[in-house]
Amino acid sequence: MNPDTSHALLVVLVLIAALLGAAAMVRRYQEHKAGQRARLRALVLHADHMEQLLRDLAVLPVSSSLREGLGEHLVAQYAAIAATSADFPGIRERLEQARRLKGQNAGADVASVPQIPDRKEYLRLYAILDRLSALLRRHGGALPGAKALLAEWRVEVRERRAELDTRYLIQEAHRAQAAANGRKAVQLLDTLLYHLQEKGPPTSLVRGLYTEVMSLRTRAVAGELSGPAAQEALPGETAQSLKRSSAA
Repeated sequence: MNPDTSHALLVVLVLIAALLGAAAMVRRYQEHKAGQRARLRALVLHADHMEQLLRDLAVLPVSSSLREGLGEHLVAQYAAIAATSADFPGIRERLEQARRLKGQNAGADVASVPQIPDRKEYLRLYAILDRLSALLRRHGGALPGAKALLAEWRVEVRERRAELDTRYLIQEAHRAQAAANGRKAVQLLDTLLYHLQEKGPPTSLVRGLYTEVMSLRTRAVAGELSGPAAQEALPGETAQSLKRSSAA
């Protein structure tokens, strides 16, 4: 092989290597951008879900510490979006809105679970708690204050479920009794007792609900369960805010 041919071959090899290197760099850049876009989509989706959850929780009795933890987590999500894509449409407005929402929710305790006019509303409220429970399961460790409070927050969600069950099933038992269906009223209260015993946390609040529902069941068996159920307070509930305990 003469020198000119060797030189030409070397030039070709160098060009091929340069092209392959450039192609690899382009591919890595494209993969990086694709990963960045996927992370951004995930952050935006999570932030949207968080913001809607905070709004939905406004009607339920959730502790100030949990509301504040959720609010701070939402602000952190929008801050992460801004860091990932500074030119994301409306990110500054979203971040400010999240900060305002956090301020509105901090300390905004609701005294009791709301009145439940029908099964559709019961299922809607239950779904909100399911979403909160799922968030605590998947992302709870990332919430501010979670190290000390995560276990307490999870118990709190189970207590709210117990209160929703109690509100709705007592109401339905009253309706059954008013329709002269005492057997169904007793069955509904038996279902409630099962839920409280098997699904509720072993806290003083749930034990108190169980004891008083037992008393209601006795009245139902005797045909004495009557009155405006839709407006009736939960067992143990007073005009003041409910005192909730997570102590075993």
